[in-house]
Amino acid sequence: MAPRTLRTARSPRHTHRRGGGLAPLLALSLACGDGGDVAPEVPVETFPAFTTDVAVSPTSAYWGTPGARFVISGGSDLAGRSFTARLGSTVCTSATADAADPSKLDVVCDIPHGGEVNGLTFRVEYQGLIISGDPARLAVTLDWPPAAGPASFDAASLSPTSHPTWWQRPARLEVTGGVNLPGHALTAVMDGVPCDAIVVSSRDPGTLVLSCPTRPGGAGNTATLAIQEGGVTVPGGELALDLDECRDSSPPPAGVPVPRLCNAPAGTTAAASSGLEGIWGGHGTLGLALFAPDGRFMAYDLPTDWWGGAWSASGATWTPSSAEHLHHPDFEPFTSVGAWLPFTSVGPLAADAYLIANAAAVTQAGGGGSVSVAGAWARPETSLSLTVDAAGAFTGTTTGGGYGICTLTGTLTVIEPPKNMLSVAMAVSGGEPCLLWQSSPLTGLGFIDLETIATPAGLGHKYTLRLLTRSAGQHYFMTAANRP
Repeated sequence: MAPRTLRTARSPRHTHRRGGGLAPLLALSLACGDGGDVAPEVPVETFPAFTTDVAVSPTSAYWGTPGARFVISGGSDLAGRSFTARLGSTVCTSATADAADPSKLDVVCDIPHGGEVNGLTFRVEYQGLIISGDPARLAVTLDWPPAAGPASFDAASLSPTSHPTWWQRPARLEVTGGVNLPGHALTAVMDGVPCDAIVVSSRDPGTLVLSCPTRPGGAGNTATLAIQEGGVTVPGGELALDLDECRDSSPPPAGVPVPRLCNAPAGTTAAASSGLEGIWGGHGTLGLALFAPDGRFMAYDLPTDWWGGAWSASGATWTPSSAEHLHHPDFEPFTSVGAWLPFTSVGPLAADAYLIANAAAVTQAGGGGSVSVAGAWARPETSLSLTVDAAGAFTGTTTGGGYGICTLTGTLTVIEPPKNMLSVAMAVSGGEPCLLWQSSPLTGLGFIDLETIATPAGLGHKYTLRLLTRSAGQHYFMTAANRP
């Protein structure tokens, strides 16, 4: 019979009256009512249980240890009982009340040789009922015992496996063939870029699990992985990875071609930057962060948060300067140092995906396969239209909606062609019918996005101009327009 979970309403201790039902209570009532002899006290049977202070000691152990001893404390009425203890799915050898302290259960258990996770949880059963209480307080962390010899890899059994395909960064790798891996402080680099989350697999002490960012736009489809200790590659620990081909997705049935991060054109952000500079998105379409090659950054997390200022990077962290955070309606200095992983993640802003727009080549007037800033852009749902000339000067209007009736003028300049990042300068006019900020110029950053569209033939993409701007008066403004 499957164990049942015991639940109590008031106390962890349960009582059972022998010969229960109404008869004993009725007999007692009659005896007291007619002045006869008092009925004998009904025997009470206590039930073992564990309190909310239940705990296990020790809280860590090694995989594959036979006869490991544990103490589960916080019990009551344990003496003289027969219990079953389980560590995960393993039935323990014995579980008996401590002779000196009956509130403790002494457990002897053979720990299995590895598992899917790096820990297991105890449970205690009595007469088919689980009585051990809060399982979170009975978790045991499991690791492999430290190896005595130096770490190395056996070339004959060396085999890396990637989960998932490499261009879906970061690549999660499992490298088998390890010798004496547990207990060593191992690091790894892929083509010079540090990997992280490097641990010995909980299933196999000869397998190393790690997560590595793969640089987009690299030549060929291979990378070199070096597993190191103290900055020195361990014996047999350098290997060439076949990163598979840079696969084309199915050609879009409609719209513009989609660039590929795994084979970005030379000079684009994805091919030429360090992996922090560029366009980051997250939270659906509500979060965006732009790190420009001229050292500026802007970000938003709709509907209430905006950031802006200058940035610099050192190692795995980036630092804002002269920066501010608008959490509507309040402004405050922004000084939080953020962690980042090249082409993979950036914090603490509301953006966590390196967008394919970083692989797009963008120039002022187009040509050579690049996307042109010059031309007409429009957004019917916001009644916005812009026309940009070959030098980047633009004029535009809004004719209603949430913007009111306004005139827009300014410049859109590619900061470092063919990188997809624009410097924006804009002035708004129109008087009372215009609902946008008009008291001072707006400056900021922009880029050309690839927006997914639905057509009768299926999904495709179109170019969308996205602009993030702010004024000296602490007003932020974001807008977008599509290429017709």
